[in-house]
Amino acid sequence: MKRIYTLDSLKLIAICAVFIIHFGIFHLFQNVAQNSLYLSFNILARFAVPVFFVVAGYLFYQRLQHKPLWAYSKAYLLKIFLMYLSWTFIYHLVMGLAVGVWNPINIGSLVYYGTAGFEILWFLPALFYAIFLLAVAHKLNKTGTLFIIATLLHLFGLSNQSYQPLLPESLQFVETNFRDSLFFALFYVCLGYQLLKQGYIQTLLSFSKKPMVWLLLSIGTATLMVCEGLFLIQKLSGPIGEYYLFTPFLTVAMLMVALTIKSRHQPSVFSKLGSYSGDIYLNHGVLLFLYFTLLAYLGYRSTPGNISEVTNSVLHQLLLVPMMLSINFALYFSIKKAVSSLSCATNLARYKELAMFTGGYWLVFFIAQTAQQAPLMDSHSLLVVFIAVTVFVLSFVVLTKLINTTLATPINNKTSVMLACLLSLFWLSLAKLEVLDWLANRSQQQEIAIINYLTSPFACFTIFYLLISVGTILVLPVLEKRITGG
Repeated sequence: MKRIYTLDSLKLIAICAVFIIHFGIFHLFQNVAQNSLYLSFNILARFAVPVFFVVAGYLFYQRLQHKPLWAYSKAYLLKIFLMYLSWTFIYHLVMGLAVGVWNPINIGSLVYYGTAGFEILWFLPALFYAIFLLAVAHKLNKTGTLFIIATLLHLFGLSNQSYQPLLPESLQFVETNFRDSLFFALFYVCLGYQLLKQGYIQTLLSFSKKPMVWLLLSIGTATLMVCEGLFLIQKLSGPIGEYYLFTPFLTVAMLMVALTIKSRHQPSVFSKLGSYSGDIYLNHGVLLFLYFTLLAYLGYRSTPGNISEVTNSVLHQLLLVPMMLSINFALYFSIKKAVSSLSCATNLARYKELAMFTGGYWLVFFIAQTAQQAPLMDSHSLLVVFIAVTVFVLSFVVLTKLINTTLATPINNKTSVMLACLLSLFWLSLAKLEVLDWLANRSQQQEIAIINYLTSPFACFTIFYLLISVGTILVLPVLEKRITGG
């Protein structure tokens, strides 16, 4: 199946829009928080996540024409699940150690909304459930019915998001988050699927096969969406950061721009970069923390004069996204190249999810706190520790079984149980020896801001997490051979 490189280029544009939203360009410009320039950029960039969902649905249908439904769906859903699990642990620790905010962990935030780690991870469970429902509907030949249901749910969600001011108070669900799988992602994933399955793409192509026509339509619908958003926010006091009725039209128009551009035999630089947009989306939150933490340390978020120096600089605002995106790509490719050059690259690929899960699980258990700054878990209680070890061993075995489907040489149940027990013993020993407490108290107040940052618990635990994760990856194959007698 030939790869559509222009869709990768479209995803690069979408990830740029994500950076525009998250780095908040022109926020507080001219000392006005919700100025029209900031709002316009924020509204315009809202096509980003819908584009990712529509492309996912489009490609899902395309690949089902060449691959078995459940084999492909299981592999796809497993990939999403492993990414979500690993990054949830990472971001939960980053939020706690770097920002001092320990997000509450409950069934809703962890299993459905995806906010137990960091807000940006909502995308993964939303995509997971949308693809799962679409796969079931595909099997039952009910994808048309699912699309109708998804459209109605999305319209209901929009009515309680951007259009909430138009509803009477009795119909407003203020505390409900409608940016999820059922009320948001499902619609856009089904939209991408149906565009290809029902031949709507060909219908649109019969209207015009010229990219310039679709580009002009994209600009037109983008303008209408910005006007729609500004009216709802400025005239009706609607919420900021939501989606609009013109968003699907803009998303489809941009998809058509990508599909009408003449396909190349080789990917362009833009499409090569766009093919990594998923990884960049997942790890850009770390860069986001680093940027805003550094601004805080340098006094650019607390001193009025310093704040104005940054927010009122047009050059800074215009260059911020390209600069941050370039740094993110540079760091990503540097790490990727360094890892691939290691002699243990094969083991890194084989055990990375297990290592990330192990380190994240035990760090959260020992150092995570509640919103009241109290320990999340009573690590001094033998019963709590026993339950934690039991949950870890069971989770480790289940995770190993899932990963086994992607490995040439699976890890057997006996080996995975013994590996889990040994890893538990290792982390319990670190806690008993007070190594984790020592790292948590490594903050040293210095006059130089960067020294404060580098000696903070966040920096210490980041280095510690990486060293232990890589060390686990190196040790696991040795332990596995010893256990199995290989």
